[in-house]
Amino acid sequence: MKKLFQNGLLFFFSIAVAILLAEAVCRIIPLSNDSDPTYKLAHEVLPFVMKPNSESISIHGHVLKINSHGLRDFEYSYEKEKGVFRILVLGDSVTFAFGNDMEAGYSKVLERQLNEIVEKKYSKVEVINAAHNGYNTFDEYNYLRLYGLKYSPDLLVVGVTYADFTTQSMNIIIKDGVDSRPGSFWLNIPTWVKKTLRQSHLYIAIGWVRANRGFSIKDPTAHPVPSENNETLIKTKDNFDKITALASKEKIPLYFISIPGRGEVLLKSYLHPQFIQHLRTLENEGKGYFIDSLDGFTSHSDRLDDLYALKDSSHPSAEGHQILGNYLFKRISPIVSK
Repeated sequence: MKKLFQNGLLFFFSIAVAILLAEAVCRIIPLSNDSDPTYKLAHEVLPFVMKPNSESISIHGHVLKINSHGLRDFEYSYEKEKGVFRILVLGDSVTFAFGNDMEAGYSKVLERQLNEIVEKKYSKVEVINAAHNGYNTFDEYNYLRLYGLKYSPDLLVVGVTYADFTTQSMNIIIKDGVDSRPGSFWLNIPTWVKKTLRQSHLYIAIGWVRANRGFSIKDPTAHPVPSENNETLIKTKDNFDKITALASKEKIPLYFISIPGRGEVLLKSYLHPQFIQHLRTLENEGKGYFIDSLDGFTSHSDRLDDLYALKDSSHPSAEGHQILGNYLFKRISPIVSK
């Protein structure tokens, strides 16, 4: 019995050592993309909102500081000061600057560039990043009508990625700031356990491997182009139209910017071309403006690892965000300049 007890202790000790070694290896050699431990709050319309005045640190060391209005940005009041030109940016995790410091995101790149214009019509330009990690175009429309218009924006930018090609918002249950899928066993586990695991590089790496198992965005045959009668395509177009209609009603110039994933850069084409074509159609109809940034990434396709965040096929790095900021600056700067 004593020997069995000793063997059991040795077994569990060995497992503990193996886990600690694996954790150490994952910290030395990152095996996954970044994390988002932002404290979330439930909302009756939106999938979630971020807790105002909260702060957390991602697995790769990026600070996620949320302002008093629940945005990952500097502090901006709803009331716009006289002489200020204000731009509101909507989007998902890419626009949120996932995997980057906040100031590396393209909204902040654009803000800096516009304010560096010596001869401009306005005393200051504010670019407010209202992106949320996991939002789709329907969520962005709802955020705009519920909160975005309170900022009295003079111009609206919507960042578009292939992840927006969906009909459903995130379906999550939030407990003590932590989100879980309905039916998940995590709902029966104390939230402090999941919060602790979110700081584990090994845990994040295992989740990343599971999520990307068998996924090949490089293979275009794995992502067939949907027909015009495809339900997802129809609903996604409808979401764009809702944003366009609201911007038109409020007389706010609207700019859509496409943000390609790593696989789309390799393919030199978008996974959902009809999705993009609809945005071009909106521009042709005078309902908005479309900025296609794909060429800006394909021209540097030999340096993809520099353009995308660590171990990430969707989220641009600081250099990738610089490309996006440059595209926006080129189109918007004439509006600001004298």
